[in-house]
Amino acid sequence: MLKEQIITEFGFKILHNDYLSDVSVPIEPNELKKKTRICIFMVIVYNMTLLYHGYCLENNLSMEHSEILKPVALHFENTLPKILNTLPNKYLEIFHGAKVASFIHGHKFDTYVPNHPEDQKVLEEIGYKADDAPPVVVNV
Repeated sequence: MLKEQIITEFGFKILHNDYLSDVSVPIEPNELKKKTRICIFMVIVYNMTLLYHGYCLENNLSMEHSEILKPVALHFENTLPKILNTLPNKYLEIFHGAKVASFIHGHKFDTYVPNHPEDQKVLEEIGYKADDAPPVVVNV
């Protein structure tokens, strides 16, 4: 993950958190730091399983390991929103900052690609030319 520049050293450290001890006992409503730590771990693992699945598909590799990870990803996909909904804004901001800091972001394109099909229409209406656009950074 580090070698392929997908995850940052910070994100790699998060993966070494003792997740099982965090979830082995019921989480109390006032344990906001613990909830945030669990959410950060879950979002990293969830995204890494998706990326690994895509990597296996793209490279015609065995899907055996990807299939083993699928239940984990599905569990995190269902659980993560439930925990995030219990966090106040301050901890949601901490979560977001840690999530962003965990991944290497961006791939620069030589040409401008609108985020949405209607974006180009709007840009043309205001006289913006695609050739004038800076390289776009696509987030992971």
